[in-house]
Amino acid sequence: METFIENNDLRVLVLHNTLSPYRVPFFRALAKSRGYQFKFLFSSRQIDEHKWLYDKDLGFNYDILPTKQMRTSQGTLYFLKDMRMLAKHCDLVVLSDHLNIPELALQSYTSFKGLPKLRWLELTKDSLQDMPKIKIKLKAFLNRMSDCILVPGTAAKEYVWETTRREDNIYFCNNVVHNEFFS
Repeated sequence: METFIENNDLRVLVLHNTLSPYRVPFFRALAKSRGYQFKFLFSSRQIDEHKWLYDKDLGFNYDILPTKQMRTSQGTLYFLKDMRMLAKHCDLVVLSDHLNIPELALQSYTSFKGLPKLRWLELTKDSLQDMPKIKIKLKAFLNRMSDCILVPGTAAKEYVWETTRREDNIYFCNNVVHNEFFS
């Protein structure tokens, strides 16, 4: 698997849970950014209950990780079959707020290698109400381990601040889903 080509662009690896249709335009736009080279990794092409159809070429560099899925009452778990494709020769890693095996493996790898890690969170304190306490504590720990956190609004910023007690590493990134188009 070819992850990045050789040039002077900042090589950014983005790990996301599924290749959701409402994120494709955003990933396409990021991929066109000058000075950056993006590689997107997804834990799954889709969640079992969704039947999304895609062309092979989506307009950005991506791979679907070789995972096995297991549905639980708490959501879908992804078990990674091959970790070698994670963080291969990148300069920055962007992680989401999903607690799955690839996410935790990449978080550990970036810490071990000293790579900067940015988390992209859409969580709020209210969205954690039905979540087991161990997951809430683990998410807070991962927030504290991150170099920078992107949030879509003030409720997410408040949640991150409560878990990190830092404001210097929290930045706003508007939610870019075109709701009318995708509804």
